[in-house]
Amino acid sequence: MTHPAAWLGGCKVLLLSPHPDDIAYSIGGLVALAKGVAELSMLTVFPRSAWALPADLRSQGPDAISPVRAAEDRTFGARHGMAYHALDFGDSSCHGYDEDGEMAADPADDPRAERVCDALHARVRALSPDLVLAPASIGGHVDHRIVTEAARRLDGVGVAFYEDLPYAAWQMLGAIERSLTGAGLSPFALIDIAKVIDEKIAGMWVYETQTSAGTVSEMLLHAARLGGGGLRYAERIWL
Repeated sequence: MTHPAAWLGGCKVLLLSPHPDDIAYSIGGLVALAKGVAELSMLTVFPRSAWALPADLRSQGPDAISPVRAAEDRTFGARHGMAYHALDFGDSSCHGYDEDGEMAADPADDPRAERVCDALHARVRALSPDLVLAPASIGGHVDHRIVTEAARRLDGVGVAFYEDLPYAAWQMLGAIERSLTGAGLSPFALIDIAKVIDEKIAGMWVYETQTSAGTVSEMLLHAARLGGGGLRYAERIWL
């Protein structure tokens, strides 16, 4: 078990979020524990979206949905004392992908990939963090894979990877570990989030347009099985 203070203390840390909600779902516990320990900021890469759970909002399209999702991001950041930054890219729902297609597409075939990489690298240079935390792309969502590949190509800054939720909850732990070790990553930190689990859940519900009871249950399932070695709930970081 590793407390964030042991490796984030005093650091300037940039959290890369493919979409609004990914940080809250995936590492909301780490964020809660690191408050006051590290200088955290969040960069959302694909803030424009055509997807929302409420049907009435979804029917209004990206021009109505995107500002609401950005407001949720800002609220989450403010709750945790994090600066909020965003690029200006549309997510997969704005670019013709359906639910199956976005999980199977090759980012090398996506015309957004190089533009995202260039814009992300420029923003990282401008923000000059000591460490970048990026998604590991568990599950293969094309937007996550674009961000992961861009993060892997960063120079001059440390990069670590978090386990993407809810997608990680849909796979067996062994399959996750084989996939990430096969991609050249190694487990680095197992973080005990039991003391902040209620705060993490509350952070997930900030994203009212995206979060359901099922999503919270999936997060708890994954956190509980990561903590199977004696912790109640955990999150895991890879290098």
